[in-house]
Amino acid sequence: MNGWLYLLPLISALLGWLINHLLICAIFQPRQPKKILGFTILGLLPAKKNKIADSLAELICRDIISFNEIEEKVTHPDNFQKIMPQVDAHIDNFLKVKLPQSMPMIAMFVGDKTTAQLKSVFLAELELLFPQIMNGYIDKLREDTDIRKTISEKILTFPNNKIEWLIKSALKPEFQKIKIIGAITGFLIGLIQLLMSLLVSRAGAI
Repeated sequence: MNGWLYLLPLISALLGWLINHLLICAIFQPRQPKKILGFTILGLLPAKKNKIADSLAELICRDIISFNEIEEKVTHPDNFQKIMPQVDAHIDNFLKVKLPQSMPMIAMFVGDKTTAQLKSVFLAELELLFPQIMNGYIDKLREDTDIRKTISEKILTFPNNKIEWLIKSALKPEFQKIKIIGAITGFLIGLIQLLMSLLVSRAGAI
């Protein structure tokens, strides 16, 4: 019996590893279309980049980012309370500094008590207006911005080599496992072929 047959499991293991390695490479490369024997060859990721970008953009807009959630968070009353110190300081500066400078005559008749009352009225009115203003801003932003299209365009402008690097970096252990599985599968196939060859050889000898 040919001694090379005993190398079948190792050869098959190598082929299994190589096939899976080439399949992984085919996901990313070639990055640009190449003509080989009359066929145009292009990596799966570059070939489907437009579709992937649209799907990712739709997923992000539907499940990650939405104008409704943005509107809900922005118009929440707690947000106005967070900026209240800055608003209070600006109104105080306006009533006590800018107003007297701009209209000295009015400032002569407005004392500290009246200033405090005016500031209280302004703050209360601003607290009521804040959600309405922000709602209007979000509605205008929704009309003027196609966020899905913007995200899709950003993904499309991202270089293929950087996308490849990111995916390979994130999935490096998984890709290694796929190659190892290919080698193990190839080894088992080669082992089965070797055993079948041995059985056939023995049967022939009998």
